[in-house]
Order: sequence, then structure tokens, then C-alpha cells
Amino acid sequence: MSSQLSGFLRQLFLHRLVTLFGLIGIAMVTGALMGAVQLSWQITRGRIIDSTEAANVAMTKVFVNEEWDRLRPLLPLAGLRDRELLKSRPENVAIEQIVRRFSAGTDLLKVKIYDLDGLTLYSSDPKQIGDDQSGNAGFLSARKGTPRSELTFRGRFGTFDGVVHDRNLISSYLPAMSEVGIQAVVETYTDRTRSIEEANRAMVRLALLLAPLFYGVYASLLYVVWRADRVRREQQLALEAMAIENQNARAAAETANQIKSDFLANMSHEMRTPLTAIVGYAQSTLTHRPSIEEQLANVQTILRNGEHLLSVINDLLDVAKIEAGKLEIELVPVKLFSLLADVRSVSTVHATKKTIAFDIQCDFPLPSQIITDPTRLKEILLNVTNNAIKFTHEGRVSVHVSYLAPEGQVKFVVADTGIGMTTEHLTRLFEPFRQADASTSRRYGGTGLGLHISKQMAEMLGGGIHVSSVAGQGSTFEILIDAGRPRPVEFVSELPDAAGGCDETAGAIAPPQLGGRLMLAEDNPDNQELIRLYVEKTGAEMTIVGNGQLAVEEAMQYDYDLILMDNQMPVMDGMEATRLLRQTGFDGPIVALTASATKDEMQRFKQAGCSAFLSKPIDWNLFYATLAEHLPARVQDSPCNPDAPPLSVKSARFRRLSDGFVAGLPVRMQDIRAAYSRQDWPQLAAGIHDLKGMGSGFGYPQLTGIAAAIQAAITERNYAGLAESVSKLERIVSEAIADTRIEPA
Repeated sequence: MSSQLSGFLRQLFLHRLVTLFGLIGIAMVTGALMGAVQLSWQITRGRIIDSTEAANVAMTKVFVNEEWDRLRPLLPLAGLRDRELLKSRPENVAIEQIVRRFSAGTDLLKVKIYDLDGLTLYSSDPKQIGDDQSGNAGFLSARKGTPRSELTFRGRFGTFDGVVHDRNLISSYLPAMSEVGIQAVVETYTDRTRSIEEANRAMVRLALLLAPLFYGVYASLLYVVWRADRVRREQQLALEAMAIENQNARAAAETANQIKSDFLANMSHEMRTPLTAIVGYAQSTLTHRPSIEEQLANVQTILRNGEHLLSVINDLLDVAKIEAGKLEIELVPVKLFSLLADVRSVSTVHATKKTIAFDIQCDFPLPSQIITDPTRLKEILLNVTNNAIKFTHEGRVSVHVSYLAPEGQVKFVVADTGIGMTTEHLTRLFEPFRQADASTSRRYGGTGLGLHISKQMAEMLGGGIHVSSVAGQGSTFEILIDAGRPRPVEFVSELPDAAGGCDETAGAIAPPQLGGRLMLAEDNPDNQELIRLYVEKTGAEMTIVGNGQLAVEEAMQYDYDLILMDNQMPVMDGMEATRLLRQTGFDGPIVALTASATKDEMQRFKQAGCSAFLSKPIDWNLFYATLAEHLPARVQDSPCNPDAPPLSVKSARFRRLSDGFVAGLPVRMQDIRAAYSRQDWPQLAAGIHDLKGMGSGFGYPQLTGIAAAIQAAITERNYAGLAESVSKLERIVSEAIADTRIEPA
């Protein structure tokens, strides 16, 4: 790790160093280019000034030779220093005419004449006559006989003919010399704007010509350096890759050895544990000559451990076949609902032992027959459902079955409220011989092969397995398998009478025969009648109240062996009622009925004093098991009917209750639509809560499924997808209303 970090820091430093030198190089090239252009400009500028000065010197000599004799008498006397008198002299007009006549046809814009003391004797701009220029450097240089010129830019300048703007001018101080010496100093202003502009254009052309050359040379140098650096880096990366490959190979070998060691230790434990029980109980039976009852118990223990050992061996054989590519798949026509019934019968037993709910919900239409390997599909479903039951201690495990028409696949979604998994655990979930972590293996046992085998089999059946999970909240496994293309394809919109498996029409449920009294605190009339229907079959007496306050008052007046307590009720909710009942001294069992069976809510119910929980929609097998746990069995001479028939969801009375529930759906949907339209999320959640709790109970698991999805979206404040979910809910409600058939009592 430290070597990788140092390598990264070294590369970062080199990258920044190269970037810095690149920027410095660009700056240097740009500076050199600008310097070359500037040097060329200075040379051109000097040539313009020198040529103009030479021309002005020559012109001044001509001016002195030709015009000085006429001009000198017109100049003021040496003693006259008054500016106003100098400006008002009439001779200035004559001087102006002489200068203008001489300057005609030249680039001269202005002429000034100074005496040797620096006094301005004449200027093309009359306001400047009389100015003192004795300290001017150009004047002093010309008085000594040396001309001096400079280039200046004037935004506004007075000339013979008025004011001009934006001109490049060369001002020259020139000595007016005759045979007797310097007579005066003449200052001329020559317009060189056109020459300067042409020089500027030439400089631009030069810069455009030199820039590609300079930058091309620099780019070539950079390419050479970059290419050399790239070769060096490629060699370095090759060496580092070789080192990493060697390191990974060592790590892989160590990991493989560790996995092999863990596997051998795990398999040794998984095989030795049942073998120990088998050998031990066999020896005990042979040695101690136990009674018939003890022998039977010993044989049952031997059989149970033998079956477990056989399952371990079968898992190992399946993995070996899968790894060798020799696991065979036999695709045959399979009755989907019969297969689901088999899965339900096995998984319900395991779930009931742990006092958790288990159900299978079907999203119709479904194909009545599919083409697949029934043995492998059943093994997949049992592996996943039993795994979910094993890791779930409270709440429920549910299987949702649907058909994906475009893909021609059947989807099984197994959801639980168990311990869940972290993202890290999910990454190695399907690895053979491994579970989420070592503590999981120690606590729950198992080879860690089941999910690996199931995933491989699902892929061999044309699908796969995907999982999502939240630690502490539960997991969801999505199993996809190819449904094949049976001819003709028959789809059903409800479960056939002879089939089982889905809880929508799960067949007959045998009620236990019970005595005692129980109270139901439930505000929803449909739920009241549904629960009354199931309780009456047991022979137990039941009182129904509509809110928590009435439940407290009823329990203070009469003795009850059991209280079934809904949570969301008017006046007083179930949690507060439970808390008050415990404070008033009620010590009987209180079972919470809730459609929001989250761990937090269960914990709050426990703290309030609840003894157990039943999740809505209610698993009626678990419901009867809970009643049997807390109510006394009915004595044989009870006046109640001892031959109460099993309760079937096909019974006329159940159908009447179900039809009544459906008849009330339009009003419920009206309230739900109104709450959604005004974005009243608490009110919408309340309406959805009732549908979630009652849908499956009255034979409409699709209602429960979509209601649960809407409730989850509201809880997570994910309102974006609610429109689609509410539309789907409306469609399911419309189908339920259209399919309702009123049967005679």
C-alpha cells in the first residue's frame, strides 16, 4: 500500500512538474516571439524617425537658404519679450504666408521658430507665440547644432489648417544655420501616420509568420520529450503491472488455500455433526436397550440427521456437476400451481415453527403450465425460501409470482423481514462455501452452497437470481426462469379450484377447536367481519370494539383470555391502549395486528406491553396457531359445534364478505384519489394502509402488493413514481369490481 501511494505521489509530482515546465516553455516562446516582433518594430520605427529627420534637416537648410533673408527682418527685435505684443505683431501674418508657401506640398503640419534664448518667435498656432522653451531638451540639443527628433501620438493637434485627430507625428528640433552660424532653432511636426500604420501591419504579418514557426519548433521539442517520457512510463507501468500480477497471483493462491481450508473445516463440521448424532444414537440404542418410545425417538433423530447429511452430500455433488458442466436439465411440462403448492406446504411448516408468517401471492394472469425442470425449480424456490425463513425471526416471508409476457419468463420474488445484509456481504453472497460472514456461519450453520447452486440452476433454466437487501430490515430475492413455449399456452386469471399454492385461494384451513373469550379492537368493519368469520369456526367467544379507549373500558369490566389489538384506530390507537391496559393491571396476552410490521414498530409494541404480533395481511394458519397458543382447548361436551368444517375462501359466507369489501372499494378509491390530487400524503398513507391490511385477507393479494409499494414510496418520500402506482391500483380495483360474482348464502 505504501509503495502504491509513493508511486502515485511520484507520478503526481512528475505530472505537475511537466505541466509547469510546459507552461514556462510556452511563456518563453511567446516572450521570444514578442521580443522579435518588438525588435523589428523598434528598427522600423528608428528608420522612419531617421529618414524623416534627415529630410527635415535638408528642408530646413533649403528654408534658411531661400527664405531666411526675407524672414529675418520680419522677426521681432531681440529685446521684445512681452507675449501679448509678440502675438499682436502685424509681421506675424507675413511670416505665416512665407511658412505656408514653403510648406505647401509637404507633410509638415506645424512650424515653430525659437530664438537662441528659447523664446517662441513664431508658431503656426498663434497662442504659443511668446512661450519659453529654453529648458526643452530638443531645443537645447538643436542650439548646439545637433538635430533631435522623436515620434509621438497625438489624439488632438493644432495645425496650419485647424485641429486634426489621432496622428502619429515626428517632431524635429533643427538648427537654422547660415555662414555666420546658428541663427535660430526651427521645430517642425511631420505627419507619419500612414507610415506607422503600414509598419504596424507589417509587424502583424511578421508575427503571424513567426508564430507558427516558433510554436512549431516548440511543439516538436515537446513531442520529442513527451515521446521519451511515454516510453519511460510504459516501461515503468509494465514493471509495475508485472509486480502487481505477481502480487495478485500470490494473493489468489493464498485466498484459494484459505478457501480450501475453510471449506474443508466447514464440510468437516457439517458432516461430522450429523454423523456424530447418527453413530451416537445408534450405539445408545444397541448398548442401553432403551424403551420402545426411546428407540422411536432415537430412530427419528438418526433419520433427521441422515437426511441432513444426505442434503450436504447432494449439495456437494451438485456443485461438482455444475463446476464440471455435467449438471443435466430436463425440460418437461410442469403445472405451475401444483409446484407452488408443494413449495408452500414445505415452507409453511418451517415458518410456523418460527412463528412467522409465510404466504405466496399470485399476480394473474399466469400460465397454468410452463416448460422447465420441476426438480431444479423446486430446489431453487425451497433453497431461497428456507434461507429467508432461517434468517427471519419476526415478521413474514412472502413469495410473489408474476409472468413477464415480453420476455416469456416467470418471476418469483421472495421477500423477508429478516436480518438483511450489507453491501459488502452481498458481493460474496453467491460464492460457494461462503456465507455473509463467519459469525453467520457459526450462528446459523449451513454449507453456504445453497444460494450458489440456486443461482447456477436459475441461469441454466434461462434466467437468474438478483438480490437487494438492507441490513436490519430484510432482503428481497428476484428469481427469473424461462417459462418455455408450451402449445397451446393457457393463461388463467384466478387459481383453478383443484390447485393450491397461492394464498389468494389457498384452499381449506382447518380451525382448532378452542374455548375462552377474546376481544378484537379493530375500527374497520370489513376486517371485523373477516376476523369474526375465522374466530367463529374455533368456537371461541369474541367481542368487537372499534377503538383503543373502548378496549380499555371493556377489559376493565370483563375478563378476557386474549386481546387482538389493531394499531391505527380513532380516539385512541392500539399502542396507547396496550400501555394503559398494562398500567391498569391487565396481565393477559395482547397480540398486535399491524400492516406496518417494521422492526421499529414491533419494538414499540413490545415496550408498550404486547405479547406477540400478527402482520396484515393475516396468515390464517399463523392466526390459528396464535389463538391455540393463548386460548384453552374446547372440552368435548362444549355446546359449540365440534364438527366445524374447515374454513375455505370459496365458502359462500367468505364470498359475501369479500364482495362487500369490493363493493366499498369505489368509495375508498375516491378518497385515495382526492388525497393524491391535493398531495395530502398522511391521508393517502392512511387510506393505503387499510387496503394493504385487507387486500390479501379478502382474496386480492394484488391490492396488498401495490398498496405496500405505495406505502413504502410515501414513507421514503419518493413521490415521483406515485402517479403510475396509483393508476395501477385503480386498474386492479376496476378488475376486482368487474370480476366480483355474488354467490348465494
